[in-house]
Amino acid sequence: MLVNTLLQLLLLGNKYFVTNVCHLNHFFLPMRMPLLFLFFLNAVFSCISAQRTDNCSQLAIAFHGIVATDDSDQLFFEISNASYNGTLYNYPGFILIDEKGDTIAREETNYYGIGTNFQTHLLKMEGELNLPFKGRLELWGSFYQHSYCSFPVEIEDADFVERSDFEGEPLKVATNYAGDQLIVDLGGIYYEEEFAYQIKMVDEYGTLSYSGPLESTVTTIPVSRIGGAGGYIVSILDEKGEVILSSDYVYLE
Repeated sequence: MLVNTLLQLLLLGNKYFVTNVCHLNHFFLPMRMPLLFLFFLNAVFSCISAQRTDNCSQLAIAFHGIVATDDSDQLFFEISNASYNGTLYNYPGFILIDEKGDTIAREETNYYGIGTNFQTHLLKMEGELNLPFKGRLELWGSFYQHSYCSFPVEIEDADFVERSDFEGEPLKVATNYAGDQLIVDLGGIYYEEEFAYQIKMVDEYGTLSYSGPLESTVTTIPVSRIGGAGGYIVSILDEKGEVILSSDYVYLE
């Protein structure tokens, strides 16, 4: 635990790894680090107990479709750890498994951890994805040495998509898996902390349901502060109160 804490402080102290958890308004880029360095860290600290496990309910998972590559087709997920509670899910990898227990797709480990901004996770197809699909998405850590958790997954349809159509979105809105936090992600666009940006949410009837400050490039809002089930549009307002970004309808259960 001591080493994990030191590693997290080392990362969070770097300007590329500062998150809103530190109450600083800077970018949080995907946690890519040289794998040679990561293997060195694993070797040095192999005697330390693994990072603690939780049920991963704070993660937000979005499935976008299939990305075609020269080698194989890949399932395209974007995942956020915006409700960060101290767990980075060190060296994560996801596996999609069907109801028979067969592996359908597997991710090659590319990140040190799961960051607060939505980051891309591509799972290389190893089996046939029969639609509609029912199965589970497993999250592993430490280069598939440690199992964190799994999520039930249902995929009704899966079209071929371009990564740039989703990764470049200026505003991403989703709930975490637990359904108790709404995540508002500016998608990495420049955020000027001296300006008083606001978040506004209106329901399907145009009634104001929530208004509050935009705290950083990633802001979490308790669902209990928004209202009941239904569709909402999330807008970002500048210091003059003018809308500069708006989402499609976001549906809360």
